[in-house]
Amino acid sequence: MQRFTTTWLKTVTNLETAAPPRISPRKVPSGLNFRMAETTDIPQLLPLAKEFFELSAFSRLGIEYSEANVEKYLTILLDNMFAPSLLALVGDNVVGWCQFQYDASAFKKPVAVLNQLFVTKKYRRTVIGRMLLSTAMEIAKDEQACAFIAPVNSGSAHIHSLGNLLAKGGFKMTGFIMSKEL
Repeated sequence: MQRFTTTWLKTVTNLETAAPPRISPRKVPSGLNFRMAETTDIPQLLPLAKEFFELSAFSRLGIEYSEANVEKYLTILLDNMFAPSLLALVGDNVVGWCQFQYDASAFKKPVAVLNQLFVTKKYRRTVIGRMLLSTAMEIAKDEQACAFIAPVNSGSAHIHSLGNLLAKGGFKMTGFIMSKEL
């Protein structure tokens, strides 16, 4: 199990100049900030995790949501720094979340694997998703990852938008995920 070791905690302060040139400054919410998640953020992450679940196809597969399990999982991840969790905040409110982990089980260099990329409804048509993803890729590259894999399996109505975001980020289709209720 590889631990997240980077000391990268950069905070973007001037987002209008930090955003890629094709992004209109009006798409950058006022007061937007990014930082790594800590265990003290778990109470704000729980509603995002639940909203993500509710938008996904997981319930149609007979999967039931457990806030207690999500809280335990996040505590383990954040306490042990096993998986980087990047937050987007507007003021003090978490409005976006990108979490990934490293897999070096069969590779000479680790591969970053996206676990979560979620932006709350109010901020979905802003730059937040793109900035979370590009920052996550930057962190993974700094950690010597040789690739970034984004398995998309939520079945959300927003899956096409996510696919477009990934394609614009340079991702290519390398497979697919199928699911079956047991």
